[in-house]
Amino acid sequence: MIEARNIKNDENTFYKNSLRYLAGYVQALQKYSKGDTKEILNKIQRYKTKLRETRKNLNNIKHEKNSLFENINKVSSDIKVFKNSINEHI
Repeated sequence: MIEARNIKNDENTFYKNSLRYLAGYVQALQKYSKGDTKEILNKIQRYKTKLRETRKNLNNIKHEKNSLFENINKVSSDIKVFKNSINEHI
């Protein structure tokens, strides 16, 4: 063990930060050991499920957009043909 009197000032900061980190880590382990891990894993799973659903919905929207544009192009060409037909007969 290092004697506290022999620690330099910059090393002192390092050791303080290390102890704070370890204390936080121990607190987290204590919290998770009480069953909170299950809750966190369930939240992660719900997030993953929502993410998958969102991606699926986004892909559906993109597909529907492309389909809509194809239909608009078809209707536009039909309108042009109809307009030309009317102009020829008038």
